[in-house]
Amino acid sequence: MAQQTPIGYVTNSSGEWFTYAKDSVTAVCTSLGIEAPRFDRQEFATAVFSIMSEMIGLVDEAAGTVYDAYLPTNLTGNLLREFAALVGVDVNEGTKSTVTLTCTAWDRGAVLLTKGSATASDGTNKFVAKEDILIPANGSATGVFEAVDVGAIAAAAGTIVYRSSGEAGWTSVNNVAAATLGTAADTDTTIRSRIQVGTGALGSRSPLALEAGILRVDGVTSARVFYNDSTSANITVGGQSIPPLNVAVFVYPSTLTDAAKTNVASEIFARLGVVPTRYIPTTSGVSGVRAEFASTTSAQTFVEGFWWMPTQAVGVRVTFQSNGSGYDNGGYFALVEDTTKEAVREYFSSLRAGDTVRLQEIIAAVVESPFVGFALVETSTNGGSSYAQVDVLVDDVTFPILDETAFIVREV
Repeated sequence: MAQQTPIGYVTNSSGEWFTYAKDSVTAVCTSLGIEAPRFDRQEFATAVFSIMSEMIGLVDEAAGTVYDAYLPTNLTGNLLREFAALVGVDVNEGTKSTVTLTCTAWDRGAVLLTKGSATASDGTNKFVAKEDILIPANGSATGVFEAVDVGAIAAAAGTIVYRSSGEAGWTSVNNVAAATLGTAADTDTTIRSRIQVGTGALGSRSPLALEAGILRVDGVTSARVFYNDSTSANITVGGQSIPPLNVAVFVYPSTLTDAAKTNVASEIFARLGVVPTRYIPTTSGVSGVRAEFASTTSAQTFVEGFWWMPTQAVGVRVTFQSNGSGYDNGGYFALVEDTTKEAVREYFSSLRAGDTVRLQEIIAAVVESPFVGFALVETSTNGGSSYAQVDVLVDDVTFPILDETAFIVREV
């Protein structure tokens, strides 16, 4: 027989298994008083081979079942959750509903309801004490109970009136207010869907991976990708409503060529693994116009596309003072103006959607000029009608650009 040895698990050869089987059959026949078969006969060999074939088939099927059980499409339970954690997919285990119950006691003495032991119900769902509750004799006390099951377990006010456990002296229970609903846990189907969509933090279809791919498209200056990982609720990003388990893509600038638009669309399709069924061309230069792509995958309907990223024009006014180096006014002012404008434009070119335009960062760029001894920087968001010494906060999906018409360099 095969056995565990100091060098590992040692198996028998097929010949050894045949000898073992033959000896076992002979022993059984002898004990029954019948003639043992002739093992050299063709009939016996055929029977053995048939049995072997059937057993090998069963073993192969069992091996296939074990292999299939480890595929993401078939994973269940803890193994599925461990795999989800490995690929960066968050799993919502859900929460339990809670309710505050008023409990009364008899007049013979105080009653202690023990955390995790005392239970009450509305006739359908059970709630268990989350804390110890001491009820005075012939009095009442309130305490928090939570549902036994995870999920949105509802209980209207005045419905939890049954004591499910039998603590002596606990005479009645009631809930003045309705239960606070819990949240449903992610199902295995939902978790598998997230893994297959690949939107986890480490997935090839994650927002970061998709954003990086779009940024590689020639002509794209900035891109932002948002994923709604909710299974039931829409989210709003940049004024756009994003359905559950969907991705929102914002691209800048809106003046992309048709070839670049196609490449952006191709990147979305490649990353999200979908096949386009329709394409609505966008209008160049118009903010908020969506290129929409509809598809069906994994029995769920997805609508992927992109919006043009809106822009926030920021005016800048730089007031500087000479460092007293003695250059003639006309010559060095033109030089300071050129170097200052170049520095500010370079600063804006480094910004991305959602970045804040910060005065200190502009000042740091401006004072690098050898002719500037002092600089005051102000910003404007109304086309230069007014300026103020304030940072400009930009929305997450909005791209900050320099308003050239309100860009002034002057000397005091």
